[in-house]
Amino acid sequence: MAKTITVTFDGHDCVGKTSLISALVHRLTKDGYTVTTLRSMTRGFNAERLNHSKVSKNVWFYISAWLITEKEISQVLGHVDFVLVDRSYYSTLVLARVFELQFPEFILPLFLRPDFSIMVYVKEEERLRRIQKKKEASALDYVTSNEDLIRKADEVYSSLGLIPIDNEGDLLKVAAKVQAIITR
Repeated sequence: MAKTITVTFDGHDCVGKTSLISALVHRLTKDGYTVTTLRSMTRGFNAERLNHSKVSKNVWFYISAWLITEKEISQVLGHVDFVLVDRSYYSTLVLARVFELQFPEFILPLFLRPDFSIMVYVKEEERLRRIQKKKEASALDYVTSNEDLIRKADEVYSSLGLIPIDNEGDLLKVAAKVQAIITR
């Protein structure tokens, strides 16, 4: 079997990362590729960041959670064509930089480097509409609408060199675009 290609998907809450991954899995398997999906436990710029002191205590949790995800990735390398990961250590890095937490960036070179790192986004108005539309929207979702935090997170994401993918419009067309990028 050829080399397994790893692809990570990062971005704010409610931009459609999971939906995009599902559509991409459908396209890839239809074209004969084998695919494994993983959902990182890091959940970076998400739930536990709300209480700053709680976040500070959990930076190492996020790092260890990503290491668990990496172990899962390493177990399938060479056995499937693609590993698609919902969130990566980039989300944890964004979290740390936005909240100016002590993050041991010296360990970043130790992490597996994905072959492709995708930054999924939608216009902020659309993201907020999706949050409001969620059946199980919680207070956590609404806090992610803090404009200053979103702006800071956008700046950090932009600095990381991830491939930006606009996830508005026809999901299958967006998945086709991502497939074209990762199957070159």
